[in-house]
Amino acid sequence: MILTTFLAVAFSGPQMLPINHVSMPASQSSFTFLVMGDNRPIMGGLAPTKTFREILKEAAVIGPQFVLSTGDLVFGYGDTNRAYTAECEAVKGLVNKLPVPFINVPGNHEMASNPSFESIYHRLMGKSYGSFQYGGYTFLAVSTDETDSTDVVSGNQMTWLQSALSSAGPKFVWEHRPVFARAGVTEKGATIQPSETLASMYTNGQVQAVFEGHDHVNNVQDHGGVKYVIAGGSGAPLDAVPSVGGYFGYDLVEVSPNGIKYLFIPMDALQVTHTKNGAIVGDYTKVNIPINNLQIVTSFRPKTLVALEDFKGKKKPLAVKFFHKKKIGHSWVSTVSFVATHHHADIFEVKG
Repeated sequence: MILTTFLAVAFSGPQMLPINHVSMPASQSSFTFLVMGDNRPIMGGLAPTKTFREILKEAAVIGPQFVLSTGDLVFGYGDTNRAYTAECEAVKGLVNKLPVPFINVPGNHEMASNPSFESIYHRLMGKSYGSFQYGGYTFLAVSTDETDSTDVVSGNQMTWLQSALSSAGPKFVWEHRPVFARAGVTEKGATIQPSETLASMYTNGQVQAVFEGHDHVNNVQDHGGVKYVIAGGSGAPLDAVPSVGGYFGYDLVEVSPNGIKYLFIPMDALQVTHTKNGAIVGDYTKVNIPINNLQIVTSFRPKTLVALEDFKGKKKPLAVKFFHKKKIGHSWVSTVSFVATHHHADIFEVKG
């Protein structure tokens, strides 16, 4: 992977940086990114959830250009400063193992209307709101839970957002609380205010999609030519039954000059079985998944790769890229890039 720093944006304002300190890859016109949110445990003092751990493992194999997190990585509420710090550090310990940039916008559980938590968050995780550019798009992180304006975008942040949205070019937004609640959800704080104003700003500001959380479901709505994706099913207790979006997973977004594709990936739908000198990858979804970082470990220097696609016993050659052959200790690590086809098994064997 070619590494570089974040590109400067066309307007002044805070820059969003990955909490795992992985540099952004070189900008390109075709790229993928993942979106996930609401990964927190069910109560304070608990380790990061098994669901979150598994999703991060899948994210590492997919190898997108970056991951956007819509907040609530920790429980927060009722924690002492020491316990809150420990929760943040536990999450960072997990995310630091991810080989791609992970960029979080905080939610109500990170801030918890607690100025001390906000200060600790900024020290350990970074800024609450800001932007970066990639592939000709501006990505805007909007904080819906500043301690002085819970549920509301206002003050300096609103001034910054208005300036950012007035700049030229297409944009993506990610934030914690939704602009539009899921049907039937009426609880206080379910949406960010002023919702009508923000929706109009997003429509007029060339925003392609807004990624959100807070509601622990997966939900997609379209308003004013903008796609609103609630990606809140990445680890926290679910808020609905499966028939209305209550299931664990994350979103994969594919951007190219031909358009934008939004794919929901259920957790465990991508399964990797490591074999001696190879691997078997199963795509259990109904969509094809681009894989950029399948790693195969061998005890010998890799020379060639046999790659086959299997569908109900019928095999055929699979188009792949076989690269990054690195010696680490006494082992060699190879990287494979390909597209996993739904309902198919992809079989790999490295030859010396």
